[in-house]
Amino acid sequence: MKETESKDNFGKLPLPPTDIPFINQLIPNPYNNKTVKEIRSGLSIITNEDHRFFVAVHKELAEKDLTARALHFATEKESDFYYYGGISCAIPLYELSLKYPEINDFVLNRDSLIQTIVTKAPNYAEYWNIEHAKPGQEIKPNGSMPMMFMQEHYDYEAENTREAVTDFVQEDNGFEQSDEELEIGG
Repeated sequence: MKETESKDNFGKLPLPPTDIPFINQLIPNPYNNKTVKEIRSGLSIITNEDHRFFVAVHKELAEKDLTARALHFATEKESDFYYYGGISCAIPLYELSLKYPEINDFVLNRDSLIQTIVTKAPNYAEYWNIEHAKPGQEIKPNGSMPMMFMQEHYDYEAENTREAVTDFVQEDNGFEQSDEELEIGG
């Protein structure tokens, strides 16, 4: 039996519900349209129309494959899923990626994932390195930009930038709009 098969013996787990029963700053408003994208059985990402997102880990997968410290970072614990916001999701994604290689395909920038843990959850990084790290699995600073390890981070930042530019252009900011081309360096 392959190692992956023995770790994944619970079969196909359900997707998380889109009618999340709570509102939190980190969690998309339950009244907005949401999409659910499955990363692997028991692990999904939920995004709303405002590009806010969180990761949902089914309790069966979480309680089997995550450390108690990782479970502590979940926002909601009263349903069949543990929910993690855009920052805290780095922790379960890191732990699960060590067991399930397909999660590495989902993570766009592993260095950013690790740097996010180092900068946003340094106590967790220290705990992991002391209690669980095998050679090559230590969580150490690497100089990457934190918070840019998933496409959803890029989408959220792009939407915020677009909104900021739109707001700036629509405000009376003292600049006159011109259709003339500017010649630079000439």
